[in-house]
Amino acid sequence: MKKLFGRLMEGEVYSVTLENGAGMSCTVITLGCILQSLYVPDKCGKSENVVLGYNSAEDYRRSCGHFGEVVGRCCNRIGNSTFTLDGVKYTLPANDGKNHLHGGPDGFGERIWEIESFCEHSVTLSLISEDGDMGYPGRLCARCTYTLSEDSKLIISYEATTDKATPVCLTNHSYFDLCGAGSGRTLNMLLRLDCDRICNTSEKLIPDGTFSDVAGTPYDFCTEKAIGRDIGADFGLLRHCNGYDTNYFIKDFDGKLKSAGRLSDPVSGRSMEILTDLPCIQLYTGNMIGSDNPPFYGTIKPGGHMGVCLETQVMPDAVNHPGITDTILRPGEKYSKNTVFDFGA
Repeated sequence: MKKLFGRLMEGEVYSVTLENGAGMSCTVITLGCILQSLYVPDKCGKSENVVLGYNSAEDYRRSCGHFGEVVGRCCNRIGNSTFTLDGVKYTLPANDGKNHLHGGPDGFGERIWEIESFCEHSVTLSLISEDGDMGYPGRLCARCTYTLSEDSKLIISYEATTDKATPVCLTNHSYFDLCGAGSGRTLNMLLRLDCDRICNTSEKLIPDGTFSDVAGTPYDFCTEKAIGRDIGADFGLLRHCNGYDTNYFIKDFDGKLKSAGRLSDPVSGRSMEILTDLPCIQLYTGNMIGSDNPPFYGTIKPGGHMGVCLETQVMPDAVNHPGITDTILRPGEKYSKNTVFDFGA
C-alpha cells in the first residue's frame, strides 16, 4: 500500500508497506530509501517493531545517525575525502572531520528516491546521481528492491550502472533491536559474526591497510556472546569509540551469498541471520545516538547503544586500498549485490 508520508521542501515523501502473510510487515519510505519500520513476531506470535525510526519526514530531516537509510554512493569512510582513480584525483566534501562519510552531507540517504514498482511483498526504488554529484565521477543509476518473503526473509537487493568509472557500495543503515525498538535491552542481545579479522584503523576509523585476528580479544564474536559483554573493555578503539564501530572480514568469502552472522534475543526468541555477497560487515553499536535526535516514533527517548547496525559492505576507504576489496564500477558493468535478513523465533 502506497501512502503520502510527508512533505519536504524538495518534494513529497511516500511510504509503501509490505506484508508476508506470516505476521511480518515493513514500511519503506522514498526519503533515503529508508526502512521506516519492521514488525517481526516473537516466540509467542506477538509482532513488534525491531528497527529505530520516525513517524514523520521532518523528524528524519532533523535526525543524525542515518536511521534506516540506504547510504551511498559509497558507504562508510573515505580518508581525507580524496581518492585517485585512473590517474585522476577526486576531492569529496568532508562531513566526518577531514573524512567523507556515507556519500557526504547530501548522500543517497538524504535524497527522495522514485518508486518504480511495488506489490504486496516487494517495492523497487531508484535514484539518479549525476556526474560530479558529491564529487564522484560518472552518472550513476541506482536501484534498491526490498522484498518480504513468505518464509520471513527481508531481502535487500542493490543494482547500479555508470557511464564513468566510480567507487560504489550501497548498504542499509538500520538500527536493529530484536527485543523491540526502544527496549533498553539492546546490549543483552546475542551476536555471532562469521568473521575472524578486523581492519586496523586510526582513531578516526580510517584503515591503515593492515588487519588483526579477533581470536581471544573483545572483538571476537566467532562464538555467540552478548553484545555488551566486552563493550567497555580498555582494548583497541573500544574505549575511544564508546563501543564497536568496526569492520569485520567475512571468513572464506568467495563472492557468493553466505552467512555473515546471527543476532538474537533470548527473551523474545527472535533471531536474525545475516547473509550477504559482500566481503565485509560493519558492527556499529549506536555509540553516538544523542539526545539531540527527535524521540523515535514520537515517544521513545534517544540514547546511546539503543540499536545495532550490521552494515554489509566493502572495506572502509577501499578506493584508497586497491586489491583488498573491490569497489570500482566501470561502464558496461552492473553493480548487483544482495543482503538477506532471515528472521526466526
